[in-house]
Amino acid sequence: KVSFLDAEVSGGSDLIAYDLTAIKAKVRASGGSDAKISVTSELEASANGGADIYYRGNPARVNKHSSGGSDITRKE
Repeated sequence: KVSFLDAEVSGGSDLIAYDLTAIKAKVRASGGSDAKISVTSELEASANGGADIYYRGNPARVNKHSSGGSDITRKE
């Protein structure tokens, strides 16, 4: 478990971090990349250019922005 996760993925890369639970997370994904994270309290997520961000948990504060065929989705 970590207090803060700051991640940026791009160029078709993948971040698979469901087993690392963050209290707060800031994630940016672009260029067909995927990010998979777990967060408990606060999430700031930005995805563009066909990138996808999937998150587990039920953070009280979620700020998300997606464009260009990207998705930011909560998973069970």
